[in-house]
Amino acid sequence: MATTVKIILGVVFLGFVCLQVALFLVNEIKLPKLNIRKLTEKKGKIKILAIDPHPDDETMLSGGFIANFSRNKKVELKHICVTKGEKGDEILKISETELAKIREKEYEKAIKVLGCENFEIWDFHDGKVEVESKEITKKLHTELNKFQPDIILTYERAGLYGHPDHVALTKIIHDLVEEKHPNVKVLYKTLTKRVLKSIKLPFHMANGREVVQALPTMRLPILRFIPLKYKACRRHKSQNLGQGKPLWLLMVLFTNEYFTDKY
Repeated sequence: MATTVKIILGVVFLGFVCLQVALFLVNEIKLPKLNIRKLTEKKGKIKILAIDPHPDDETMLSGGFIANFSRNKKVELKHICVTKGEKGDEILKISETELAKIREKEYEKAIKVLGCENFEIWDFHDGKVEVESKEITKKLHTELNKFQPDIILTYERAGLYGHPDHVALTKIIHDLVEEKHPNVKVLYKTLTKRVLKSIKLPFHMANGREVVQALPTMRLPILRFIPLKYKACRRHKSQNLGQGKPLWLLMVLFTNEYFTDKY
């Protein structure tokens, strides 16, 4: 009996040590913590507009960010999803019209789980963000004038793995801010070099384009929001968010989200 207890304790201890090593390897804790007050140099309420091209893009890289700042009384956060993700038939082999309806509902459930009550899903076409860039730019310009954000959150310049919609939307935001909204700070979500090398990303979606990601300059610890982030991810049932890895394991390992303010 005593030997069995020792074995169990030994296994638990070994598992704990392995987890700590894994957490150290995947979390770049030397990076400074994100400070939106310092980023904006604003004393009053900070307004954040988070913008993503597809449903589920809001959760995997920035679910903790959204959950955190949606609960901050000194921050007003709004999220916009530009398309309904009708091309994302990872699991359900159904028509684009049917999938769009499903993914819209999944998005609404997930964003509410994260605590964001101010959100919109637009009706642009999945896979055609670059083609529809003029229309998106016009609508986004109107939204910026209306909401007047201090910070915009979106993907880094390569869209993480070169997805044309990700890349196009980030460029639209970058150019629009540069030309017409110079006082707005853009925060780009990304991953560390170590993580980018260790995980499987769908680089085939880059269609042969070179993918050079912008690396993080700051991090946001999200440990206390991981249960909410996991719950939000689970709302996207039509998608394979884990890409072959257990979703719960990814949530446990990645206790930080990463950002840069450099395009």
